[in-house]
Amino acid sequence: MNDFPILCVVGASGSGKTTLIERLIPLLKARGLRVGVLKRTHHDVPIDLEGKDTWRHAQAGAEQVLLLGPSKMAYMDYREEERSPESVIRRHFEGVDLALVEGFRSGELPKLEVWRQR
Repeated sequence: MNDFPILCVVGASGSGKTTLIERLIPLLKARGLRVGVLKRTHHDVPIDLEGKDTWRHAQAGAEQVLLLGPSKMAYMDYREEERSPESVIRRHFEGVDLALVEGFRSGELPKLEVWRQR
């Protein structure tokens, strides 16, 4: 099991969560840390394009589909299983020293709340 700290960055929409994480990553990397990020969304973002091969594989019944390119990969998991941030990170993140999570206000993981004065 992967054993590294996980920190959730939470706050209202537009409060600066993404900007904070974006600025933290290079600072943490400069200290020799390897950082993973899990981004929470409440929207059904089109990760896989209808009609493309990977979409067709999923439509045919594949429970997991991995698209591997020369510089990155995308993993789609269609199984109905626990999707808490901690379980997903522990299952899928390897070789990181710290995981940052954008969102997931509820739950037991430690949180840093971002506030923007309006």
